[in-house]
Amino acid sequence: MKYAVVYQSGKNNARAVAENIYNEIRSNSKVLVDVEKTSRIPDADMYIIGGSVHNDSCDFGVIRAIAGLSNAKIALFAVSSGPVSQKLARRVEDNLRIWVSAFSEYRGFRLFEPAGRNGISREVRDFLYEMTSEAFALA
Repeated sequence: MKYAVVYQSGKNNARAVAENIYNEIRSNSKVLVDVEKTSRIPDADMYIIGGSVHNDSCDFGVIRAIAGLSNAKIALFAVSSGPVSQKLARRVEDNLRIWVSAFSEYRGFRLFEPAGRNGISREVRDFLYEMTSEAFALA
């Protein structure tokens, strides 16, 4: 299975989480894509897309990446610069999920605090496990 971790990062928080996600995927067939550097999203079997939270959503590059996919497996993530709550997570997920094509398989969403807080690697592993058990091997 081929994975694409696609992100946009304003203050490098989303980049750090995207890199953690990428590093935790146990596959040789994976790519890390910064939408600020390229608008081309490579073909993949599973897309994990996210960015920094702004006004209860993510920047346009993330939205464009989500909206540009059809017939894909898609998991979403976002990184808050402040405290994470269920209410904020629901708002951000709702604002991103509307861009997922009806023809795609939506796998879910996770709102992260900035990398470095509260054991992000464990949280990333939990996220990947929830989204696809094929993505990594339990240690």
